[in-house]
Amino acid sequence: MRKYADKVKQAPTTHVAAFLFLHEISAIVPLVAIWGSMYYFDYLPFVPENVLDQGSAFIQRICDRYTWLPEASPKFVAQGCVAYGLVKLAVPLRLLFSFAAAPWLANKTTTLVKYIGGRM
Repeated sequence: MRKYADKVKQAPTTHVAAFLFLHEISAIVPLVAIWGSMYYFDYLPFVPENVLDQGSAFIQRICDRYTWLPEASPKFVAQGCVAYGLVKLAVPLRLLFSFAAAPWLANKTTTLVKYIGGRM
């Protein structure tokens, strides 16, 4: 642990940036993968019909107000909600991954910046 703490002291900004990057990537990639898989395989775990209707109406109001998207099906919205919930359930694993991989990414980033800086 001491070895990692010393590295973080030497380049705290790089380590924090690496952690934040990894934490966000570990949310975006699974969200898109899970949502896309459920959509592709036409799968939706049980969601009560009234929840689908209310959620669809809410999303449609937002889309109409800001003219973001064409009409989204209730099933598509529910699949997105389920994917989001699963990603949120995985926060402890995402945090562990981000903490464990941040020193490696920070080191690689620092090495790359030094290499590019030396070539200019």
